[in-house]
Amino acid sequence: VTWTTGGEFGKMALNLALSVRRNVPDLEKSLCIISLDDDAHGLLSSHGFTSVLLRPKSSEGAGKDPWQNDELWKFKYRLMASLASLGLGAFVVD
Repeated sequence: VTWTTGGEFGKMALNLALSVRRNVPDLEKSLCIISLDDDAHGLLSSHGFTSVLLRPKSSEGAGKDPWQNDELWKFKYRLMASLASLGLGAFVVD
């Protein structure tokens, strides 16, 4: 599981996904990328990767300065807490 916004961060997520496809193709079917905006979702989907579009409540500006977006940090915490509480074995890449 990983997440991204569009722009340069979307390109980095695409690079990660393409590396998985090339180097460990059996893992690709388990790779899930949570896209926090339409740009990221479109980019990843157009390359055939599983992308779940999830826009945070205050997604405006998330791609411009994601390090300062409080909703983004809360989202990361909730995702990791949910995976742990469900007992899912997940490799989370931030």
